[in-house]
Parts: sequence; C-alpha cells; structure tokens
Amino acid sequence: MDLKTALAGFTVLTGAELSDISEDLKEYGQSIHDVLEGLIEPDIFIANHLSWLFLQKYGLDVEGFDAKESYDYLYRNMEECKAFRRYWERIHGHNLLTLDNLDQEALAQIAGLLGLQDGERLLDIGCGNGYLTEYLSDSANVIAIGIDISPVAIELANKRTLMKKARLEFKIGDINNLKAFPDFNSITVIEALYTAHDIGSVLWRLKAMLLPKGRLLLVINQTSKDPAHKTVLLAPENTDLALELTRLGLFFKAVDISDGDISFLTRSVADLAKCETEFRQEGFGDFWADRIIHDRASLLETQLGHLKRYIYLASN
Repeated sequence: MDLKTALAGFTVLTGAELSDISEDLKEYGQSIHDVLEGLIEPDIFIANHLSWLFLQKYGLDVEGFDAKESYDYLYRNMEECKAFRRYWERIHGHNLLTLDNLDQEALAQIAGLLGLQDGERLLDIGCGNGYLTEYLSDSANVIAIGIDISPVAIELANKRTLMKKARLEFKIGDINNLKAFPDFNSITVIEALYTAHDIGSVLWRLKAMLLPKGRLLLVINQTSKDPAHKTVLLAPENTDLALELTRLGLFFKAVDISDGDISFLTRSVADLAKCETEFRQEGFGDFWADRIIHDRASLLETQLGHLKRYIYLASN
C-alpha cells in the first residue's frame, strides 16, 4: 500500500515537503519516514487527521489537492456504491449517507440540542449530500438551506429533495466565503470547520447571521497537540473551537460523543473487514480502502486518548 492510499484519498507531498514537516508529525508519536520505509503499517498512520494538518498549516504545499474534486469523488461513490449503502445501514442504523459518522444516538442528541420549532430557519454549512439537512428539516418542518463546496453533493441533494423544495434548498458555497444569507434561528456546522482558513473570522460571520437567541451547533474532532498534556488540551473548554467561541462572547455547552465513536468505529472496522469483496465486485476497491484506513486510524487515535469528538451548542 503506497502513501497516497495511506492518506485516505488525499495527495502525496514531495520529499522536501515531508522533510520540512517532520517535526510537526512527531506530535503524533509516529514518523512519516517510518511509513515511507515500511517500518509501520500505513493503516496505523493517522492518515485522515494528518492530511487535515497538511491542509490547515501548509495549504498549497499539498501537491494538487483539490477539495471540490476530493469531495465530489467521495459523494459520487457513496451514491453509486450499493455495498457502501448496505454497510452504512448495518453500522449506523439509518440510511443517511453522510461523511460525518453519526449514529442514531448522535443524531438524536443533535436534534435535541437544537430544539428546532415549526417554521424556523436553519442554515447547514458543509451539508454534503444533504441527508442530515433533510433529516433536521423533516423533524420539525423547518425551512432549511444547505451549502457545500462539492457540486456533485449539491446536485444529488437537490435532485433527491425535489418534492420538498418549498422548505429545502441546496447551494454551492464555501465556508471561507459565505455569501449574505437571511438571518437564521439555527446554524449547523457538522464536521466542516476543518476547511476554515481562519476559524475566528468564520465564527464571527456565523454569529452575525444568527437571530437573537439563535443557536449555533458545531461538531468537531480535536486532536492532542502535546501528548504530555493531552488531558488538559482535549478538555471541551480548551479546544481551539472553545477558545474562539469564548473570545467572541458566545456561551456554549459541549457534549462528548467520543465513547459512541469508539463503539461504531469498532463495528465499522469489523464490518468493512468482512465486506471488501462486495466493494471490489462493484469496482469500488479504492473507496473501500479509503474507508477502512480512515476508520482504523480514527479508532486508534480515540482509543489512545489522542482524539476527542464534541458537539458544541453556542448561543448569542
């Protein structure tokens, strides 16, 4: 398995760039050179989260990375691969095909925290193929707008919800360049804040888009930056997001869903290990590999206490 595969669908850095970031990678207790030399298994490499580290800190140093292209690839495969749909329903207990790895319990927590009311307005940023946006809109007859960077995802969402267009609309958009929308009772950003170039400025804009007593719900993964102090750094009040919310004067509560993540990631890895042939028979072997690498890496990080996932609910 090459490094490109180990990076779970993202692209490979040049040798010089790998050398430049070797110090950053040590915070994970693993060396990129160990991967390159075959000294550790690539699927133990913290693939997905390291690739986000590359994007956030080095941006254009990631050769040829195209966020739209990568997400188009993922959403197209999710829609077309029947083996993936069967796997998803077995593991998550629902058919909401998202990239968020949210099971029934997490979905219920999100809906309960938002407390959506009939006729309210919801903005879902990073909505992907719109399944979660549709779920929330259906739950309380909410008028919802979803935006995402992937044209493929938006096309799929609009096509699937055509009969609900009176209260559901999906548009191509970028979290770093939010257009002027009407004000909203609730805004959700679920596993989409990682692509923000400046979290503070994005949150400031979101705050301005909320009506009085509006609700901002965010779901994020936080990795430890210092293994020696990971307990303090991963506390919900000390995450990068929490510090920015506090700076902006937004009151918040946080719900730790990491234990639930361990449960479904364990089931996911076991299930994927059994259904590789199903994916490959449909021609989706690479998609299967991306998925199992991602989930093995996330499971390992969470079990080791290097990764926490929180739902944050903030209000103005």
